[in-house]
Amino acid sequence: MVKRELLQTQFQGVVCKRGHSGIRYMSNRSCVECVKEFNRKRSSTIAGRRYQANWKRENPQTQAEWLAVNRERRMLSVARHRAKKKNTPFSITLEDICIPEICPVFNTPLDWEGKRDDRPSLDRVVSGLGYIKGNVRVISGRANRLKNNMTKSDVLRLLAYIEEGT
Repeated sequence: MVKRELLQTQFQGVVCKRGHSGIRYMSNRSCVECVKEFNRKRSSTIAGRRYQANWKRENPQTQAEWLAVNRERRMLSVARHRAKKKNTPFSITLEDICIPEICPVFNTPLDWEGKRDDRPSLDRVVSGLGYIKGNVRVISGRANRLKNNMTKSDVLRLLAYIEEGT
């Protein structure tokens, strides 16, 4: 293997951007040390992911139990990730998330294991403000999807359109 690698590499006398010796693969001119580093990191990450996936598969009850006890925490974590991804303000804490038994919009029970429409969903009252104190509430997934980015005037126009048709 060492002989084969020596035949495929050459010393170019130029140090790579990470400061390695300058031995590069002849086929694509990549730094040998950089490629080895990348492969080491990648394999450890994949192994970690495999371990996590196997653990989840072997212990489904444990994960379900954790989610049942930590629903608000999970909702907060997902919201934090979404805010970071969308680059929106985020300043809520666990105390700001209060999950009611019944959806305040449709007066239907919220059910974690039920249909997507009946599951609790974190709603931003004014979407542009982000996840800040006083701007979040928990409603059903259906209500949140229907609301989406609609303003009060949009809702009134939609209501007028529906009333016209009947």
